[in-house]
Amino acid sequence: MSRLYRIIFFIFSHPFGKKHKLISFYYFVRWQLTQFFYPGERVLTFVNNTKMAVNRGDTGVTGNIYVGLHDFNEISFALHLLNENDIFADVGANVGFYSMIISNSTGAISYAFEPIHSTFNKLEKNIKLNELENKVISVNAAVGSVEGDLKMTNNLDTVNHVVVSDKASDHLTSIKVIKLDRFFSKINYPKLIKIDVEGYESDVIAGMENILSSDTLCAIIIELNGSGGRYGYDEKIIHEKLLNHSFFPCKYDPFERTIKELDSYGRTNTIYIRDIDFVKSRLTSAMSFKVFGEFI
Repeated sequence: MSRLYRIIFFIFSHPFGKKHKLISFYYFVRWQLTQFFYPGERVLTFVNNTKMAVNRGDTGVTGNIYVGLHDFNEISFALHLLNENDIFADVGANVGFYSMIISNSTGAISYAFEPIHSTFNKLEKNIKLNELENKVISVNAAVGSVEGDLKMTNNLDTVNHVVVSDKASDHLTSIKVIKLDRFFSKINYPKLIKIDVEGYESDVIAGMENILSSDTLCAIIIELNGSGGRYGYDEKIIHEKLLNHSFFPCKYDPFERTIKELDSYGRTNTIYIRDIDFVKSRLTSAMSFKVFGEFI
């Protein structure tokens, strides 16, 4: 019952789900019944005919089944911001929901970084499903400040994370680590970067000093939920660093296409924006997309 309560609370508190409670609850019940009676992988269609292969427990996708877009404000921001001339960096891509939706809808090039091999295989499957081989470039690596190798959990789905202790476990995988500065040194810098790496965000930021200082990068979507504490990181330092590079925490209202500056970062995803006038121009002039019959 606690799981059911959490899902209902999620739907009814979601910015889009609470506007469409009945249809969201209908999709939730339909998915649960489908998986109960006919378990197995399904290919489902999302915004702008984007396809995703989904299995029960794929939490990086299933929330989107119920409410159209799980990270509604953040993905809407990306869809309204980017166009076919831009690059999007998806750090902690999981099975690629952000990258598929963004590249399929806007034409932007996405670089999807996913270190866990089994998840990476699902990411590549979704790229092929959408025929986005020329638009979504998958990279089987983690992102950090020092290139080399690390160990990560491999049995926690969307909350797999870097392990820095020497404790032995059957659920650890050795992964390759790259720096964004070096990776993009021979490519154009991203216009937007999404960072969701379960507490390792400080290390990702430390490895992208050149990108932060460039004029190209105008926004970052980053999850700062306290997970950095497991590595001894203070997420306030990330906030201060981004402020020093003229990025400001903001909240985006996709329905009104308005930006509100915040005093600090939120409990989950926060959008940091630089050159707000440019961003506002992009947001207000972008084409609409449709979720559950509503144009956003």
